Amino acid sequence: WRTLPVPHADPERTHLNEDWRPVTSPGALRAAIEQRLALVTAAAAKSPVLCVEYLITARAEGFKGYGGEVDAPAYFRDALAFIEARHGASNVVAVNVQNDEAAPHLVVYVTPLVERPARTVRKSVFAGGRDENGKLKRVTKEIRRPAEVVLSADHYNGTPAKLAALQTVFAEQVAAKHGLARGLELSAASHTTNKQHHEALARALAGHIGLTPEVLARQGRLWSKEAPEE
Repeated sequence: WRTLPVPHADPERTHLNEDWRPVTSPGALRAAIEQRLALVTAAAAKSPVLCVEYLITARAEGFKGYGGEVDAPAYFRDALAFIEARHGASNVVAVNVQNDEAAPHLVVYVTPLVERPARTVRKSVFAGGRDENGKLKRVTKEIRRPAEVVLSADHYNGTPAKLAALQTVFAEQVAAKHGLARGLELSAASHTTNKQHHEALARALAGHIGLTPEVLARQGRLWSKEAPEE
């Protein structure tokens, strides 16, 4: 919410940003998260993920106003509906549309609550005594578990396979409707923070570093998202 300086945002466009939930500040976000966490009835992990942040965007040139055909509000509405179906609308605590950076993007904050219905589980327990082989006797008992609300980000995004599947399903159900395609799967590209990115740009510009397409050419099985010339 631009409570800190954002060097890559245009302050003359910040008024175009929108909130699609009543939450409009970091403090309000914290309060909204805590309100949802009060519903948890089951023990959580030692250091649980309290909130998941989703970023939905595309390359700038894909959007209207940047040369493309994608209608950003329509794309973001469909993306939000996808996340609400995945997590439950009540767990979506904040929705922010940002139009003051290089490309429009949607930021959605979700409390990863999981509602588990009452169920019967089978559990192996010690029965006392030993069998004819001298091993401790065990029996299987059926235990009735009540309905519960669990805090579990792992349930949704806990493995690389789940995250890859999420990107694939999102591309099929949402992005494709707006003329967008899934990003390269198993890309060797790594994430850098905004700070790292801007520091690298500053170093390159200061040193007038020259890199030829040959130096940047794809090597072996490692692929980049951009062509060497880009």
